[in-house]
Order: sequence, then structure tokens, then C-alpha cells
Amino acid sequence: MKKLLLSLTISFVFGLNGLLAQCTPNTTITNPGTYPDSATGLPHAIVGQAYSTVIQIRVLTDTTISGNHATVDSVILNSVTGLPTGFTYATNPSSGHFPGGSNACVLLTGAAPTAGMEGSHPLTINITAYGHISGFPASLPYTVIYYNIHIDAANGIFNLAVSKFDLSQNFPDPATNLTTIYYNVPAASLLDFRMYNLLGKIVYQKSIFAERGTGSIALDAKDFAPGIYMYNLSNGKATLTRRMVMANN
Repeated sequence: MKKLLLSLTISFVFGLNGLLAQCTPNTTITNPGTYPDSATGLPHAIVGQAYSTVIQIRVLTDTTISGNHATVDSVILNSVTGLPTGFTYATNPSSGHFPGGSNACVLLTGAAPTAGMEGSHPLTINITAYGHISGFPASLPYTVIYYNIHIDAANGIFNLAVSKFDLSQNFPDPATNLTTIYYNVPAASLLDFRMYNLLGKIVYQKSIFAERGTGSIALDAKDFAPGIYMYNLSNGKATLTRRMVMANN
């Protein structure tokens, strides 16, 4: 049952009952999971700027556990703790009850963080999954510590155009450890991020399912040889390019 629950948790990450703000589920998503995925994570929040992002969800319908067929009837989010002060979220469906095989989404918003809130804010998600294993009903509560909201300090170079596709300079630059790149998309887009060395060889690449608004890409300088790199972001229609320096010791 634990394997079933772990898969389910990745399929519906956030939700709260009774909030008016809502997002719109993307019904074109048919593969179970959460978009953006856990490897991409949530966009960073920035001191002095309001925060908003959408998580798209497709819930499992069935799976196999130890050779036994298991069906997923529904998943209910019971509580979430760890949100930064002033942040809240709302699910669609607003009940926080996600039937197996359904599409759902979560709108996560926050008032502009203030100085002193910088750093990582881990989220604790408490859920209950309901289903059947070999025809017998089963339910089990499960706690997941999986996602976090990272709040970055304000800086002068983060000045993205909010009405068009835009890409920031990484910050800090040069990078000695973690560095962050911000982007803006005016509509939901599938993005391709690539990083090149000076010989033109791709040293890092990832695909990003980006909802409308601001997102971020975090890189660790320790994963790259010291030197100058070019990075670009493409939405299939336009490609934006910047230069960065990795100066890890």
C-alpha cells in the first residue's frame, strides 16, 4: 500500500478547502503525475514581489502492489504545514478531494515576502488515500515531506518583463555555489533549457512545463567545471540567451 500512497502523493501535492481563488485543470495531461515535477520543484519567491504559481495534477487510477491489482478511488488532502507567512493555496476541485483518474490543479499564492523571510520553507503534506486492493477496500494516512518554497533576497538584476517571454541573468554571478535563473512566460509553455561550454557542447539540459508567470531554475556551481558558459531558454518560438561564470573552488 505504501507504494500506492507514494505514487498518489506525487499526484496531488497541494490543496486547501473553502478558498475563493482557483486555477483551471489542464485536461490535456493524461500521464499521472504533478507538473512541474519534483525534480523541477516550485518557483522561488522573491522578497518584495507577490508570488503565484499553478501545479497541474493527474491522479492515478490503478497500479500493481506485490502482484495484486490496486485501484485508486480518491485522495483527500487533510492538512499542509510549513507555508511562509502570508502564503495560502486553493485547489480545484475546491474540496481538496481528487477522484482517481481526474485532473486537478492548485493555485499557490503569497503576499510579497519581507526581508528576514529568506531561505527554504519545507512543506509537510498529510493525506489519506482510498482504494481497493484485490477487491478489498483500503485506506491509509500518509505524511510526505517533499516540496519546499525557497524565498530569495531581492536584487537589482531581477527585472523581468511580465507581459512577454523573458529570461534573467543568473544570480549570483559569478556563481560559487547555488545560482538561480528566473524566467517569465505570458502563457503556459513547454520550455527547453540548455547550458553550453565555450566549445558549444551541451553540458546541461532540462525540459520545463511552465505555467503563466514567473519561474526559476536553480543550478549548483559544484556540478560544473569552473569557466564561462552560455545558457538559453526556448519556448519553441523564441530563444533567449545569457552568459554565466562558474567560479566554484
